Amino acid sequence: MTDTQLSNVVSALNIIYNPQSSNDQRLEAQRYCDSIKSGPTHTLGFSLFTGPYPETIKYYGLDLIQNSIMEVNGQLLLTMLTDSIPCPKYIREKVVVVFVEYVKRNWPLNWTDMDVVLRNMYMNPEYRSIVMAIYKTLADDLFIYEDPVATLRKNELVTSLFAVTLDPVQLGIWLSRIESSMSESKANIEMLVQTLQGDSQNVGWLKRLIAGLGEAADKSMMIGTLSTLTSFSSWTPISAIIESRLVYTMFDMLFSVSDLDIKISCLEVLDAVASRPVVVHEDGSDYSDILIKALFATQYLDQSIKLWAELHGLSLENYKTNQRQVFVEEDEYKVLKSLNNVLVNIGCIHICAKITTGVPDSFNRYLEFMMYQALHPSLTLANNALEFFYLALRHDKISKLLVDPSIMPALLTEFVKENWMPIQAFAWINNEIILYFTNQSSTFSLKSLALGLEDIMQSIPTNLYLGPSVNPSLVEAMGQLLNGILNYDFKDLQQVIHQLPMIVSFSEIVELYPDMLFPCLSKFFYFVTLECPIDQKQDYEDVKYKAAVSLVKLGLKIPNLLSSLLDKIMSYIKDITSKSPVISESKYLIEFLIVIIFGSNLSPQDKQNYLDTILQPYISEFSNVHAMTTTFSMFLESMGLIKVSENIKYLHNDSIDPSLGNELANARANQQRLVRVVVYFANWINRSKEASKKIGNQDYLWQSSLETVVVSVFSIMNNLHTLNSPDTYNYISPELKIITEITLAEKLSALSLELPSTKIVETKPIKLWIAETKSAIGRMHENCNQLVAALSHLSIFFDYPNALGLLNQGLFSNIDFIQLHHWKAILTTPISALILRCPEDHFPLTLQTVIPLFQHLNVKIPLVFQNVELSNTDENPPEDELNAQIINEKFTRLFVRAYSALFGQIFGPSTEVQKNNPNKSTPVFKHPSLVNFYINCPDLAKEWCQSFLVLVTIHDTKTCQAVITILNRIFHIIIKISEYHAFLGTDLLVAALKVVHDGYYASCHTDAFHLVTHIFTNFPQQTLPFTTCASNGIPVDKLMQFEKDLHSATSLKTKHNLVKSFFSSFKGAEVATWGKKEQQFMVNHREKKLLQKPKLETNRSDILLTEESAQLDLLFGQ
Repeated sequence: MTDTQLSNVVSALNIIYNPQSSNDQRLEAQRYCDSIKSGPTHTLGFSLFTGPYPETIKYYGLDLIQNSIMEVNGQLLLTMLTDSIPCPKYIREKVVVVFVEYVKRNWPLNWTDMDVVLRNMYMNPEYRSIVMAIYKTLADDLFIYEDPVATLRKNELVTSLFAVTLDPVQLGIWLSRIESSMSESKANIEMLVQTLQGDSQNVGWLKRLIAGLGEAADKSMMIGTLSTLTSFSSWTPISAIIESRLVYTMFDMLFSVSDLDIKISCLEVLDAVASRPVVVHEDGSDYSDILIKALFATQYLDQSIKLWAELHGLSLENYKTNQRQVFVEEDEYKVLKSLNNVLVNIGCIHICAKITTGVPDSFNRYLEFMMYQALHPSLTLANNALEFFYLALRHDKISKLLVDPSIMPALLTEFVKENWMPIQAFAWINNEIILYFTNQSSTFSLKSLALGLEDIMQSIPTNLYLGPSVNPSLVEAMGQLLNGILNYDFKDLQQVIHQLPMIVSFSEIVELYPDMLFPCLSKFFYFVTLECPIDQKQDYEDVKYKAAVSLVKLGLKIPNLLSSLLDKIMSYIKDITSKSPVISESKYLIEFLIVIIFGSNLSPQDKQNYLDTILQPYISEFSNVHAMTTTFSMFLESMGLIKVSENIKYLHNDSIDPSLGNELANARANQQRLVRVVVYFANWINRSKEASKKIGNQDYLWQSSLETVVVSVFSIMNNLHTLNSPDTYNYISPELKIITEITLAEKLSALSLELPSTKIVETKPIKLWIAETKSAIGRMHENCNQLVAALSHLSIFFDYPNALGLLNQGLFSNIDFIQLHHWKAILTTPISALILRCPEDHFPLTLQTVIPLFQHLNVKIPLVFQNVELSNTDENPPEDELNAQIINEKFTRLFVRAYSALFGQIFGPSTEVQKNNPNKSTPVFKHPSLVNFYINCPDLAKEWCQSFLVLVTIHDTKTCQAVITILNRIFHIIIKISEYHAFLGTDLLVAALKVVHDGYYASCHTDAFHLVTHIFTNFPQQTLPFTTCASNGIPVDKLMQFEKDLHSATSLKTKHNLVKSFFSSFKGAEVATWGKKEQQFMVNHREKKLLQKPKLETNRSDILLTEESAQLDLLFGQ
């Protein structure tokens, strides 16, 4: 560094921070300052920091020191620490960051006495806060933020931090838990600990900080000490926290100090301890009673209740009844939230997760206190408290044995009494709506009122307005409000959009006031038939759509009442559609009629007659569509592709002959007809199943329409896939290939983006027609998939004589031509629906029909992934080509994930829970009959086994994880079937070992290793030897010895240990370092999750939370 360079840097920084400087001057100065960092900068930085310069320049000096941190020495940093004391807070914080960056690279190996120096500085109150900040920052970087530099030296840093934090006794306990198998590492750790610990009188930072609370000179020092303790409490061994009596110290301080900020800091320390899961050690100790004992064996629970009341400004006697009426200031509310978090975490993580032998004396008082937190007007506090009750009610011990049967029902009754007030809720929303209608001071928008009314009406028990327990005043108020909503004339169409759902909310009330049914229908039909002015087309279309959808919802709720008017309604709708048969709302009007027919108590014959009458025009249209798609040449002709191909020379013309324009318009009408009629029937079939839920199976009503629909839809699908055949462009111009490419909607969907509302902009007629046709073909694919999925809802579909032949024709005859971007939709919609909804008596024929699909995909998937990997080898592709590569890779991954998801559904776990029926076992699978067929059908098994091998080994971790999860789920079944042994012992073992040894699949390693362990420990001994392991670089002699030891082992625990030690002995296997790394770090759970609540889905009596680092140990029975 030269004086000139120092002067130049100072000048540049003055320019940057001078408000009079121009932007160009600042940019030039910034570029100069950035260029300085290309070489060693620590000397220059130190000169700037120590010189007589403003804080902004000192800060930049610290930045330069950090930039060359490897060139700095510890003594220089200590000087900076002392020099920074008079500086502003942000300067001191930056000094701490720079200091910690040096520590992460050099401590303890290159700076063994750092802790001694900092301990001496801590003795001086002037330096105490900055010393605590250093240790807190270092700990946070290690255990929370996963700092990349700290991660590289995590073993040494974590060990060193433990060594300086714990006292000698606790260090001995910690060291005793290091595995004996790690003798060499253990010796190194002990040597390092001894060096850092220094003299035996060193009490460690945990106790030093606790003692420092009584020495704090002011509030800021007190809060700084508590903040450091919060950080330490997240990872310090629980045994050390118990021995230091930290929890008791925090409770005592919480109830003795009056300052709210200090109370919050105390609660943050307690919450850090309470958030840690119960950990069971090898000696059986878990130390989880610390918080339970502190809360229940002392007066801390009573003092917590007293504090809760005081924060509301209430006494213990009246807080239960008055807390809902009291306004709590923001500072007091922060304390309430912190106290609520601590108490809930003690309940959820420690009480619910701990198998206790008895109930504390004051447990019922705790339950009562938690209930009043659940009744708090703050949704945050209430929701937090309800989480505890949710877990408590599912806990075997608490819900059945530990809790007095008279307590929980009483609590729930009290909760319902306080919170479930349907009559009062309706009175409130009624008043707000009246205020809105009378232009008075309602504080809510009409949209909010509409949503609130819908929720409240759904929550009101039916017996309050129907049946013997009817509430007359409630019924009268409902009738009056409905009448007011019906008769209110909104001038703004956007308000009408919210008015119509409000009417639907009263659907069941209309049964009590039949004279209101006709006004309701009139209101809806009036808006359905509105004529749209050009300048307000969008607003009118939105209202028309909302009115049509509201009719469908009305039909679902009161089909029997509407069935009495069905003839009149049908006549009116027929009149509407005859005037304009292609109005967009016609789909919903027919849907409205269908839900009335399927949901009402009309006779089967009347239903059939009504349905046939309604569908007749659309069946005729479907027949016309089928005529257009009977042959591929007719399909091309009707779609207008041949005509455009003949006139492709006009592609770039700004105008075309009117007669050609008319022909293309007719072709577009054919396309729209095809798009429209397919999606209509898909929606109608789905809606008929929804409307039939209370009636039962009524699939037979579709019998007369089935043949036309089935034949037509598979014919359309066959033609759509044939469009992708190279031979197609012998008949039409190759320039039309664009119509089969990925549409904008498909691209945006793959990228999880919304489709813009703007329409296609193109001025050249032929180009515009091609763009619209491309969009229409994309919708045809989607609609056909939806219709096939809808047909699978109908049991009569599987009875249709030629259904499987048509399926082969529509989906599989042109399977080679199906494009990549269509595979996800095909697998997730029609294929998934056909397999999962297939009746059991149709398994042999229907399920074996998909064998060609599996065979094709087993060949196709490796090829498409090979193409993706090859395209990624180009380091500098053009931008357009790069975008195409990104899209192609996205669709490839969506494709394979959809395929793995299909198997995930087939072999999906059961979600059924057997309650109050001990004699009935819960099934393992959601579709047990389907799984049984897939496993026991040789032809199917051959293909899905091959599919699993393909999906496990392609470079997509989500797919790999999904398939390995399935294999672990079904392993206990297929291991019993000898036909699977060759697959398990050779091909699958090789694939699983490949995953275990490949760092790309790091996120899958745990489950993959479990699978390998299953194979080794459960395979019959008389079957093939596991010589496949040799292909992964494992020496044959060690492999043979391993096999010999494994076959001679008699207990499952011994086999588990043999597998673990065998794989841990080979460098390169990711699993070899799992247990060892976690034990060396000696942390209770993964640092990244320290600030998150553990997920407690089940709390069965035979399950206890354990630290994630012990995951493999538990697997192997240690």
